Amino acid sequence: MLTTAALGAGGFMLIAIALGLLNIRRLRVPDMLPALVIAPLFALAARSWHIPI
Repeated sequence: MLTTAALGAGGFMLIAIALGLLNIRRLRVPDMLPALVIAPLFALAARSWHIPI
């Protein structure tokens, strides 16, 4: 579950980079970097409190 959360955030960042390289849409990827740490922490907290996500 923790790797799924990190992979989801990382995948979105890769799409944002691709959109920027193709000059379709400019998204600020460095602003998304904390999501690589925060998303797995939220998943860990939800799992430890038995909250289904």
